[in-house]
Amino acid sequence: MEENFQNNELIKDFLQEVGNIGTGNAITALSQFLNASFQLELSTVHFMHYQQVYHFLGKVDALHVGVFVEARGEISGLFLFLIDQLLTEKIIQTLLGEDADFNNLNELEESLLCEMGNIVCNAYATAMNGLLNKSIQCLVPQLCVDMAGAILNVPISHFAFNTDDILMIETIFKLGEEKHKSHILFLPDYDFIQNIPRFLE
Repeated sequence: MEENFQNNELIKDFLQEVGNIGTGNAITALSQFLNASFQLELSTVHFMHYQQVYHFLGKVDALHVGVFVEARGEISGLFLFLIDQLLTEKIIQTLLGEDADFNNLNELEESLLCEMGNIVCNAYATAMNGLLNKSIQCLVPQLCVDMAGAILNVPISHFAFNTDDILMIETIFKLGEEKHKSHILFLPDYDFIQNIPRFLE
């Protein structure tokens, strides 16, 4: 690896702005999609080595829903939207008015969660597109229900050879009166990261 983006302030500033704009876009889109009030409490952008992600999330054996969205084009990489069991069940209850069996989600519930993850990931992809004015194509989202560590192993094993670094946005927001936490990870393609300074000229 020639350079990681943690050592490049221009790239870090760009990804920080992506996190800020993308979070605003995502909250607005989710409020419309869920027809519920989302209030952003805190959004923090973290830059870390991929091996640190497991430690950062803590209980990697806890069950989560993960939605993967691969981006291709001049902007390329992989987005992962990660939510825990409690938030998953709250979303299903809010939108469908039913209690979910997390270990046995039905087709409608999976479709709902997949679309929600797709909306969130596309919000950040759109932020990148707006800042760089470069082409991006987001592929069909893929949903996975498993322990957080197992979900993370999928993109990290596939993309870790591209870059040692991961962008993670941790968002704490209110759905109704309850506070919830979600994580959005971006694993960039190495060529895209290297081209950001040129794109920003």
